[in-house]
Amino acid sequence: MKLAYKAGFLLFLGCLLASTATASDRPSQEFSKSIKKEFAISSNGTAAMYNQYGKIDVKTWQQNRVKVEVTITVEARNESDAQKVFDRIKVEFEDRADYVKAETLIESSQNSWWNWGSDKSEFSIDYEVFVPRSLQLDLQNKYGDVYVGEMDGQGEVRVKYGNFRLEGFNNDLELELAYGNGA
Repeated sequence: MKLAYKAGFLLFLGCLLASTATASDRPSQEFSKSIKKEFAISSNGTAAMYNQYGKIDVKTWQQNRVKVEVTITVEARNESDAQKVFDRIKVEFEDRADYVKAETLIESSQNSWWNWGSDKSEFSIDYEVFVPRSLQLDLQNKYGDVYVGEMDGQGEVRVKYGNFRLEGFNNDLELELAYGNGA
């Protein structure tokens, strides 16, 4: 009886692994979606960017505006699978005269346990942000790098599982860096 149970379990496990391997062998394609927003802001305002699974690249310019360009890139077997991932990813914006925020929100996948491994889609969410040099920054990023140009305003930056690079900060900067490198 025990031998039959073990043989049945091994057969089930072998089928599960074979189906997972077959699904992962399918060639994937790259699909992308862009979101672009631009907001007026006072020169001493705050820009807050909260992201995960991608990079944040902050550049300075000589305008009292914040421009946010988000590129979501998905590697999937087909356009339908990519669209399912796009549908789960939202970027929420908030803006006032002295405050602009962009935040990545990701809904959890509704996959059941029996189709585990069939969705091999990978994705990244990359922010390119243009801000006035005098602005205050509030940045949070998980699972991605953060790059910041030279800034004069104060800043608070939290990076987990990514690297941080700063060209220069001419004011107070509170930095929390976990599981990454900084320069």
